[in-house]
Amino acid sequence: MQKVIFHTLDLTNWEPPTLPKMRLNATFVLGDENDISNLTTNPHLHEALNNETAFHKKLQAGHKLLLGKHNDEIVFYLWAVAGKKGLMNKTLDLEVNQVAIEIGFTRKEYRGHGFFIFGVNYLFPILQTEGVTSCLTDIATHNLPMVKTALKIGFKSTDSFYYWIHTPFAEYAIPKGSIANKISNH
Repeated sequence: MQKVIFHTLDLTNWEPPTLPKMRLNATFVLGDENDISNLTTNPHLHEALNNETAFHKKLQAGHKLLLGKHNDEIVFYLWAVAGKKGLMNKTLDLEVNQVAIEIGFTRKEYRGHGFFIFGVNYLFPILQTEGVTSCLTDIATHNLPMVKTALKIGFKSTDSFYYWIHTPFAEYAIPKGSIANKISNH
């Protein structure tokens, strides 16, 4: 069982933090239908494997796929979703003009190079021009590097969290706090 805390970021007056020097050359782009096959068949991106149909549905629903590429190879991706965010066996209803980071993944050998912070610095100004005013993310308490990164970007911890229970048969989310009343079963 893991505890996962929700963090929120007000994008109305958000200014990107000072970025460290990029240690690896990387480019960031919004992904499209053509990128999904490359993403979902890449054995190094195990979180994306075999999710082609689900990822196509996400794009068709208007969600944003952010890709980070090093030497033209996808090494990082994240989904910024609107409307509803999946939480294992539950769904979180998002506010109007709010997005949530639903999946963020960096290949293991590329972790620690700042792909997340450089990626959101690319993505958030795009979201701001589209009228998005806040972003929600959920981070496991044991993932201290990600917690530190989120705080550096400007995210603030909320009073809401969920327990993530993983069994060989299923995954469950047990929500607590003020956000819990916006969560329903699938």
